[in-house]
Amino acid sequence: MSSISRRSKYNNTIESNSAHDTEEAGVNLSQMVKCGETVLLTGPLGTGKTTLVRGFMRGLEYLGRVRSPSFTVSNTYDSKPPVIHIDLYRLTDPDDLIVLDLEQQSENNITIIEWGNRFDKTETLADWRVKLEWDDQLSTKRLITIQTTKI
Repeated sequence: MSSISRRSKYNNTIESNSAHDTEEAGVNLSQMVKCGETVLLTGPLGTGKTTLVRGFMRGLEYLGRVRSPSFTVSNTYDSKPPVIHIDLYRLTDPDDLIVLDLEQQSENNITIIEWGNRFDKTETLADWRVKLEWDDQLSTKRLITIQTTKI
């Protein structure tokens, strides 16, 4: 994938046959997302959302460990630009989002939200949507659809 102007619409589906392929999709995505933007990741358990974030961080040359924030809800990575990695899987009440203050956080960093479709509020923040899903034909193959939401 090449860098695109934020004035362009982007919609692409990638086949992933391995964790390496999923990480590479994350690396490529990291080259397109800009500071101040929010990326929503959606897809069933085990499709590689955190693996994609690991690649995204590698694309930003971050050398630290990238972990799923399932239990902590949010991890901040000291990269350039900083990345806030949020996982909404365990949240059940939309009021829980108030504590995260998502609109304020996204101004000076990149925000990546796993399970980003759990609440309507997060849907409105999305600059990018990434949908990971199992291919119907082979259970090991994933389809990763990356698209911009705002022109």
